[in-house]
Amino acid sequence: MEMSQEEKTWCMLSHLSILLTFIVPGIGGIIGALVIWAIYKDKSKIVPFHAMQSLAYQVACLVILTVGGIVAFVLTFVGIGILLYPLLGLLGLAACGYGVYGGIQCNNGVDFKYYYLGDMVRQKMPA
Repeated sequence: MEMSQEEKTWCMLSHLSILLTFIVPGIGGIIGALVIWAIYKDKSKIVPFHAMQSLAYQVACLVILTVGGIVAFVLTFVGIGILLYPLLGLLGLAACGYGVYGGIQCNNGVDFKYYYLGDMVRQKMPA
């Protein structure tokens, strides 16, 4: 699907919204993607898909990192959990990196989709 420059920009921003997590931990990026989806849900077909895809990706990352943090906290009492905290930090940075990669791909006109989540979101979007 061919994207206009405006659509490329907003698709890119929906993926880059993951960086807002550094400003408002946990929910900054989620709110950003949700706002973009709300603005463009009736104006475009491609922008809402990318915003919803980014939203789903960020929620999945939040859940995984939260569960990982709880597991690390519990395992800290037996000593091994302290080793998991750096891994969780690296996982969070990798998740942000993948979101930035998605934004760059969209800016280049590629109809980027996250592995597995992209297909799920596309099936749920109205035609």
